[in-house]
Amino acid sequence: MTTLNNATLDLFLYDIREGLGQSQEDINKNRERFKQKIPGINHDKFDYQDNEYFEPEYLELLPVSRTIDFVTATEKGYYFPVRLNDTYGLLIECELLEDQQIKNLVWLQNLQQTILSKLNRQTATMGETWLFSAKISYSSDKCYLKLVKRCCASLIPNYENVQIEYNRFLDGHIFECRATNQQLHIIIIFYQLKETEEKLTELYPDFIRLLAYHHKISWAYHQSRQLKQQLKNEAKKTEDCRTELSIYMHQRFSVDKFQQTLQKTWQILSNYSMVLSDLSCQIRTIETNHSNYNKRLNMIEDNIEQKLACLTQFSFQTQHKYLIQVQTDYANLSPELNSLESMIGYIRASISIEEAKRERSFQNMVAVWGIGLAIGAIIASVSGQFPIEAIAKSDFGLYLKNWLYIPETWFPVSISIILSLSVAFTAGIFTKLLIAIKNR
Repeated sequence: MTTLNNATLDLFLYDIREGLGQSQEDINKNRERFKQKIPGINHDKFDYQDNEYFEPEYLELLPVSRTIDFVTATEKGYYFPVRLNDTYGLLIECELLEDQQIKNLVWLQNLQQTILSKLNRQTATMGETWLFSAKISYSSDKCYLKLVKRCCASLIPNYENVQIEYNRFLDGHIFECRATNQQLHIIIIFYQLKETEEKLTELYPDFIRLLAYHHKISWAYHQSRQLKQQLKNEAKKTEDCRTELSIYMHQRFSVDKFQQTLQKTWQILSNYSMVLSDLSCQIRTIETNHSNYNKRLNMIEDNIEQKLACLTQFSFQTQHKYLIQVQTDYANLSPELNSLESMIGYIRASISIEEAKRERSFQNMVAVWGIGLAIGAIIASVSGQFPIEAIAKSDFGLYLKNWLYIPETWFPVSISIILSLSVAFTAGIFTKLLIAIKNR
């Protein structure tokens, strides 16, 4: 019966250290959350090492001991934390000390549970990869593939729709397994020589970085899907504002309503601009990490003097699916920003025009009644020169006395007021007609 020697399971786990726009308080919380995954560390030394360098490409966070080891009667392993620029990486390895049979893979599930228990059931914020390796006697590619599928079924809950790519790796085989419906990533390596195990251990620092780029790309693409949905939701709010404006255009103009819509549109523009900028950042994240992934993969291939076509598939998918999709989304959603700016310009112009109309109407009213009252005041000032007795004996004077019951003592004052108001009103109407003719 076929047995596996040096059966080893590694978990490559990645957490965000510094997210876009995060404060120092947020960064400290991210660090404390990451440290909870590593028992027995010296917090002061860890923090000092983490803060000593600005955006290091690769920094081991336990510079003296490098690892924190653990050993039991049946297994041994270690924690190996690193910092990769704005990301934390943690490698947890657990190796079984006894050979294992492939007939029943319960021991592999137990090995996985052991590693998860070391994390106190905490999960990664950015992504994780399981790497299983073992020394095995030579077998056919068909038998290898069958064993890989069984391993995937043991490591992946609800195993289904797993894409498997593989090729030669030194004297053995490497398999990359990705679940299409889950953010799970598994690499399986079978080899035959002890030298291959030693070479694989030497490659772990390169794998830590390679897989970090892999998960940054996947994480950025996942973020872009959420940002796209946010932009669509903001665009729906824009349509609501357009509907409001369409209704207002068929009603009497209301500055208050237009200003309310202006405020809402400004808020939508601010949110949309910010989310669109974040989407642009995801494009740059994917581009940068895609380039780094290819460079690191080339370094690994040069080291082992072999091409790893199975790992190249992810690079191809990134270039021809992830990157194109996000770039297309950005191009399609960007014009909405111009539409929002145009809407704001229209609303502001409409309010300005209405306010100008009101101001001109007020000025005309002041001009009309100002001239009328001025002429009325002139008439009132010279009313004392009017022939009051003659007016009193006229039909107009008799009307005032008999119908309006104006006492004779108030008659001169009444005549002055009536003449002043009449002349003022007539002058105002005449001035208003002149202004209307001029504005035609």
